[in-house]
Amino acid sequence: MAHTEEFPDRIRVRITLPPHLPDGRRRALLTALADADRYGHDVTADRSVIWVEVNDDGDGGVAQDPTTARPDRS
Repeated sequence: MAHTEEFPDRIRVRITLPPHLPDGRRRALLTALADADRYGHDVTADRSVIWVEVNDDGDGGVAQDPTTARPDRS
């Protein structure tokens, strides 16, 4: 299950993880998290949720901070 929250300066996506995540999906998830501006992992007794935030530059695009920008992998 995914949930999206929009703020004036960023977008946050929260995803509830399944109890057992296959290795390939775990690697893909870690790769996606590495490209985020901020991320975290909240674990409780009954669930595990990751969240990721991406900064918004104000016109719908993703802000690029030249000091932290990662190379384009396309």
